[in-house]
Amino acid sequence: MGGQFVLPAYTVLGNFIMMTPMITALRRLYPSGQIYLIAGNDFGTEFVLQGTGVVDEIFILREDASLWKKLWFFWKLRRKRIDVAFIPFDASPSFYRFGVVLAGIPRRIGHTSEVLRTPAGWTRDVLTDAVPVRTGRHETDLHFDLLDLLVSGVQRSYVTTMGAGNDVSALKKFDLVEREYVVVQVSAASGLPSPKVWPLENFHRLVERLSLEGFIIVLAGDTGEKKIIDSFAQQCSVRVINLAGKTSVREIASVIRCAAALICHDSGLMHIGNALRIPVVALYGPTDYVYTRPMAATSVIIRKDLPCAPCMANFAKTEEEAYRDCPIEFECMKRITVDEVFEAVMRQVSLTREVSK
Repeated sequence: MGGQFVLPAYTVLGNFIMMTPMITALRRLYPSGQIYLIAGNDFGTEFVLQGTGVVDEIFILREDASLWKKLWFFWKLRRKRIDVAFIPFDASPSFYRFGVVLAGIPRRIGHTSEVLRTPAGWTRDVLTDAVPVRTGRHETDLHFDLLDLLVSGVQRSYVTTMGAGNDVSALKKFDLVEREYVVVQVSAASGLPSPKVWPLENFHRLVERLSLEGFIIVLAGDTGEKKIIDSFAQQCSVRVINLAGKTSVREIASVIRCAAALICHDSGLMHIGNALRIPVVALYGPTDYVYTRPMAATSVIIRKDLPCAPCMANFAKTEEEAYRDCPIEFECMKRITVDEVFEAVMRQVSLTREVSK
């Protein structure tokens, strides 16, 4: 069954990974169709589905490209004679929305986002099929809502996909041995003040206990988090391997794929670990666990059911607003105990080892 489809990938890595179940389902529905991806090449989304056979071609069009370059790109896209353009609310900058019109794509399926308090007037001119963003659900469901407008009743799956992570040279580069180390994310949000970060003193106690179990501790984070992670590493009483700011997205995906476990916040690293099916223990506080939680059987979340948590549920607050407005000093994160996290890690590692036997 044929068909020509295009999707955007102008979003952070974790959110795009949550879009992959819908794209994979589209491939199953149209096995002989052509699926194109347009990415900005800023956050690693351009290679998430490479090597999986899910997409046929990935185009790179940077968000900061000139207006003329964007116009020329979409005008040339007309040659592909694409039948359907998907316009998800969280991955579609304005130039993409109007570009698919310029590309002559007759059917344009997307979200209306009144719930996000954003103007929706453009939808009347761009979308041929529309569905509102519905709160209180996983982000993957919002993407399947779009697919339902094309083919109703599609069975929904929460199995995310990531083709990257097979670069064994990354382990050699950092002198790592498969399954002998645990990846720990002690920071988040590129080092900006964030309400979703577990206290560093708790991480210190956790890495000490994991080290006593024989695990090497690998610290992961981007260049924005490097200062925080460097300081944390210097204060550790056990040996750690600090990779903060030293890896590409491809490399850290390979490091995570071969780890015994990943301990993290609600982040892109969490979604990489979830997609690669390694044991993930994710620490949740203010962010919307219903919307973003990892859904693989190898992943678990730990959170505290405070009356105010999660304060970011249903797009009520941004991360910056949650940090600014919290009256109880991020108690939702502080109440997660070291014992809880340690036991969850050991349990997930044990279960995974049993399955792999």
